[in-house]
Amino acid sequence: RFEDEFINIVQIFVKYIRLYSNTFPVNFQLPKISNKVQKAISFDDDQIIEKKFVTLRRRRRTEISQLMELLTIHLDICTQVPDKWSTTYHNYAIMLNIFHGYNLIKSMITDRTKIQHLNTRFKRLTFNQCIDFGIPISMLPRECRVELILIGFRAKSEVDALATTFLYLYDIDEIFQNGFHLLPWTELKSPYTFPPISMEFDSPDKSATLREFLENNYFVSHNIDPNAMMIVIRVAPTLPIHIDYYFPEIKTKELSISMNSIVPMARNDGSYSGDSLYGFHGCNTNRLTTNVVKILQKNPIEQLTSNERDIIWKQRKTLREFPGLILKLMKSPSSWSFHDLPAIYELLKGFDQGHYGNVFRTKIEVLQLLSMDYPDKFVRRTVVKWLNSVSVDELCDYLPQLVQSLRFETSIDCHLIWSLFEFSLMSARFCHYFYWQLKSCLNDNTFGIRCQIYLNALLILCGERTRDQFLGQDKICEELSMISAEIKQASKDSRNIILRQRLEKINEDLKSNPTSLPLSPSLFVNGLSIDQCSYFNSNSLPLKLVFEGAPHYRIKSSFDNYSITTLADSSTQSKLAAIYKSKHWWHKIIFKCGDDLRKDMLVMQIISIINRVWLRSGLNLRLIIFSVLNSSHCTGMIEMVSRASTLREIQQEHGLTGNFKHHTIATWLKRYNTNEFSYRIAIENFIHS
Repeated sequence: RFEDEFINIVQIFVKYIRLYSNTFPVNFQLPKISNKVQKAISFDDDQIIEKKFVTLRRRRRTEISQLMELLTIHLDICTQVPDKWSTTYHNYAIMLNIFHGYNLIKSMITDRTKIQHLNTRFKRLTFNQCIDFGIPISMLPRECRVELILIGFRAKSEVDALATTFLYLYDIDEIFQNGFHLLPWTELKSPYTFPPISMEFDSPDKSATLREFLENNYFVSHNIDPNAMMIVIRVAPTLPIHIDYYFPEIKTKELSISMNSIVPMARNDGSYSGDSLYGFHGCNTNRLTTNVVKILQKNPIEQLTSNERDIIWKQRKTLREFPGLILKLMKSPSSWSFHDLPAIYELLKGFDQGHYGNVFRTKIEVLQLLSMDYPDKFVRRTVVKWLNSVSVDELCDYLPQLVQSLRFETSIDCHLIWSLFEFSLMSARFCHYFYWQLKSCLNDNTFGIRCQIYLNALLILCGERTRDQFLGQDKICEELSMISAEIKQASKDSRNIILRQRLEKINEDLKSNPTSLPLSPSLFVNGLSIDQCSYFNSNSLPLKLVFEGAPHYRIKSSFDNYSITTLADSSTQSKLAAIYKSKHWWHKIIFKCGDDLRKDMLVMQIISIINRVWLRSGLNLRLIIFSVLNSSHCTGMIEMVSRASTLREIQQEHGLTGNFKHHTIATWLKRYNTNEFSYRIAIENFIHS
C-alpha cells in the first residue's frame, strides 16, 4: 500500500535526522514518535498504523553481562574526501583501535580501497566491511573508546595518518551505543607518518606507536563543521536497536583491612626507612619479594610491562598496606571489565575509608590519578572527593593541570568540572585564573570546543559583575593584539606615533570603566601612562605598557557597606582610604603577540611551587616571582620587574673582562645602596637568591 511505503520513507527520514542531530549541534529537538507525528502521516484511523509506531516507543533494558556476542563494527561510506589527497595517495584504509585510556586493547585495519569519482563534486571511499574484533562486548571496559584513523598509502609504501575520529562505546548513562553513528573526521594539520603497516599490523612497537599518536591527537569533541568528511558506521549490527544494553552496577564487599594496620620499620635514629620517592613512605619492605621491590623502585613515569603488572596485581592484598603504591596498583589490573571492577573498587575504597592523606606525601599528589592512565569514572570521582579537602588557594596554583585533566574525562558532564565551578564560586581568585586557563585553550583543536562550553557555563555562574570584568579584560587583550599587529606592519619611524594614538582609546575606556588586568584579579587599573608606553626592538615587537593603578577602586566595595557614622568613628580606615586615593600606583607589563608563553607559564609555576616548599622548610631565597599569562594563541602578558638589571648588563659596564672580575657585582650594588645598612641587605638578598 501507498500508506505503508510513505510511512517507511518518513521513518527513514526521521532516522537520518536523528543521526545528524546526535552528531552536530542543531537548534531543534527531534521528538519521539508522538500523536502529532502519527496524525501528520496517517491517511486514516485504522489501528495498523498506530501499532507500527507503538512498537517504536517500547525499549527493553538488558544488562550487558547477559550478552555473548563479539564486538563487530560495520564501516559503510566515507564521504566528502578532500581533492588534495587524490594526487598523493593511491590507496586508503581505516585503522580501528580500542583504547582504555592509553592502554591499547585491540587494533584492526580494513582492506584497502580507492577514491570513487562520482558525478557529484564530492569524492567518496566505499569500505562496506564488517570488522570483527574477537572480543566479547561484555568484557569491554565502560570507558573504552574506538579510535578510527584514516590512513593513506603512498607509492613508496609510506603510510600517513590523515584524519581521525572516535566513538565511546558507552554513553553518559552507561548504555551501550549499538546501532548507526555518523562520525565526522577531524583532519590532521600535517600527516602523521606511521611505520610500514601490513594488513595484520603485527609490529611489536604497535602499542607504543599508537600511544604516541593518541597523545598528540587526542580529540575530546567531534568536528562540528557540516562540510567535514564523514563516515557512517554501525556498532554491533546483530543487536536489536530497540533494546538498551546497560553496564551492570558494581558492588564491592566490606573491607577487613584498616589503614591503621600499616607497620613501619624504625631505624636506630628513630626515623623510618623506605624509599618515599617511589611510594614506600617509610613502610616495612621486608614482607615483599626482591622482584616486587625492584618493580616498585622503577621511575613513576616509566611504563610497567604486562608481566610486572601481573606481579603487582597478584600482590595487591599485601601492597595495599603500603599506601604510597596506589598509582602502580591502579595501573596493574589486566582488565577493567565489569568482572574485575569489584576487586579494583574494593582496593580503592580501602584507601578512601582510611586516612587518604597517608596515601600521598601531600594531598595535591592525588592529581596524578586524573591523568589519562586512569579513565575509570569511580576512580576519578574518588580523586575529586579527595581534592575537595584541599584549600582553594592551593588548588589555584595547580589550575593548569586541573584544566588539562578535563580533556581526559569521558563525558563533558563530570564531577571534576562541577567541583571547579564550586571552587570558582568560593574564591574570586580561583574564578579569575580558571577563566583565563579555559580562555587560553579555545584555540586547541583537540580540546577547544569543550573549553568553550565550560567557559560559557562559568560566565553564567560567576555573576554579572564578574562577567563584566572578564568581558572588559577580553576587550583590552583584543585591542592590544590589533595594536601589536598594526605596529609590526608599520614603518619604524611611525610605530611610536601609531602606538600612542591607539592607546588613547584604551585609556579612555579604562577611565570610564576601570577593570583588573588578566595577570591578577588584584591589579585594578583605571588608565594608561601613555608617555611611558613603548615597544621593545625584538623580533615579536612586544609592547611595554604602564597602567595606572586604581587601589581606591579595589577597596570601594568594602566601604560601600559602611555608614557615614561608622566611617567617621573609624579614623584608621578613613586614613587608609585617603592614602590609597592620594598615591599613584603603576603596573608595568609586557604584552607579547607572536610567542607561545605556555612554556614560560609552566616554568614560573614550577619555580613558585618549589619556592613555597622552601619557605615551608624555613629556607627563604628572597625570590621575586613575576606573573606570566597566556591569554590566547601565541598571545599573553608578562609582569615587568621594576628596578632590575641582568647580569649581562652589569658585566658589560666593565668591558669584555667584566664577567671575570670579582668586584663587578659589589660595585653595582654599592651604586644603588649608598649606606652600609642597605648595602648589607642587598648583599644578603643577592647571596640568598
